[in-house]
Amino acid sequence: MPQPITLNPSLKALLPEFKKRCAAIQQYQNGSTGGISIDMVRELRARGAKAGMALRPATPVEPFLDMLTELDMLLIMTVEPGFGGQSFLDVTLPKIRRARAAIEGSGAAVAIQVDGGITEETITRAAEAGANVFVAGSAVYGKDSPEAAIESLRARAQLAFGRTPARE
Repeated sequence: MPQPITLNPSLKALLPEFKKRCAAIQQYQNGSTGGISIDMVRELRARGAKAGMALRPATPVEPFLDMLTELDMLLIMTVEPGFGGQSFLDVTLPKIRRARAAIEGSGAAVAIQVDGGITEETITRAAEAGANVFVAGSAVYGKDSPEAAIESLRARAQLAFGRTPARE
């Protein structure tokens, strides 16, 4: 089964090989690594891959709002990338809200993923802001029961969505 990877835009020439070997979804980081182009995203999608884009906390979402309909996922980093155990940056919540409003206004089906500082407290705020995919490291792997931690996080996110918690 193809495994998701993250691919830097500077590796565009490798797209065909990555797609053949492993890419189910490819995310491009913006902010410090250059840029992402719509033709790269369209090429990925034409090859059957899903395309995503990652934004660092300080990178504004506004320059990319028009291309959100071309994506399958927008990853908004809620900490500065680099190491685990960092605290969630609440300054990212308005960016999540703006991205969600733009996605809903477009009618596109784009997931908003958040990564960094996700805990039982912060997952609720992120979900209420519009995130619907969550990456949790320390909140899961530092626990006696990772399974129970995942279930608790999932339940809190689902409550924030206004749904009754249920297993998937």
